[in-house]
Amino acid sequence: MKYTSKLLIILSFYCSTINCVKGQNTSGNVRSESIFKDFPYTKFVDITYSPSTSSDYRIKQEGSKIETGKLHEEKMRVNFLVPVYKKPGKFEILAGGSYKYQTYHFTEVENDKTNPSFFNLNSKEETHYFSGNLTGIYYAKIMNKLVVLNTNLLVDGSNQGYERTIASFTATLPLYKSDKTYFALGAYFTTSHSRLLPLMPTLIYQHKIKDGPWYIDAVLPKSLYLRRMINERSRFSAGFWLDPSASFIYPDQKGFKQVYVFNKVEVKLDVKYEQNLNENFGFQIQGGISQPYKGVFRETNSSRNFADLYQDMNFYLNAGIFYKLKK
Repeated sequence: MKYTSKLLIILSFYCSTINCVKGQNTSGNVRSESIFKDFPYTKFVDITYSPSTSSDYRIKQEGSKIETGKLHEEKMRVNFLVPVYKKPGKFEILAGGSYKYQTYHFTEVENDKTNPSFFNLNSKEETHYFSGNLTGIYYAKIMNKLVVLNTNLLVDGSNQGYERTIASFTATLPLYKSDKTYFALGAYFTTSHSRLLPLMPTLIYQHKIKDGPWYIDAVLPKSLYLRRMINERSRFSAGFWLDPSASFIYPDQKGFKQVYVFNKVEVKLDVKYEQNLNENFGFQIQGGISQPYKGVFRETNSSRNFADLYQDMNFYLNAGIFYKLKK
């Protein structure tokens, strides 16, 4: 099993895990502090724009190089999460959705045009990605221990129509809570046919470092940050996160499938500034180094790689605005 394929699998648990985390009762522990409570992982509406610098790329099929050039990307994302129903301490239902407009800019392209094994990519490949999901969170007691159970149903597609339905399940067990530390372990399962490892462990760790202003905020394997409050409305963070992306590519060329899924994971080492303007509105800006792992082209719901894309390190910027519901 290839290492990069494992990374693509690991990251798909993120939304389900975060919903479990945010839903738990935080009274009387470190997670009730402003540094976490006032900056939730998910917002009612979140809009971001993210460009990257150009870097070299290579496309390979079965180990043979078939194309080289330079690539840079631009992404515009709109996410929303709406509470539908909540019975405190028992269960809650949330509905969410996202739209992503992503452009891939290919320059200085060199390839073997006589090789019919891979479709031609446009110099500016534009993609539209849509998804909608329904999440149910249930709070159970097992052997007098709180267990948070999360079920998620997601459908996605593009401006050309529906493509996939994916169900997932997450169980999270808080193991320790105090005024300085929160620790939980969990497991994630998905029904997606393109995931070679459908079951993955998860870990959540939040800790105030001694009596200083710094906090550790880890949601592994998704992200690890050191955070501190600048004032009562703003927060500074430094660390890394893994950014997965999916796009549907429609070659419209003879001899190829109608649609392919392009999955890529980037490790982003960055700094981030977040500012709450009032109880509802805020903005964020972050930037740093992005190291892409191998991107893969696959047929929909297939685990077999049709082609692999390798890209060198680049720099990126991410700026956005958000709206969160009042507490």
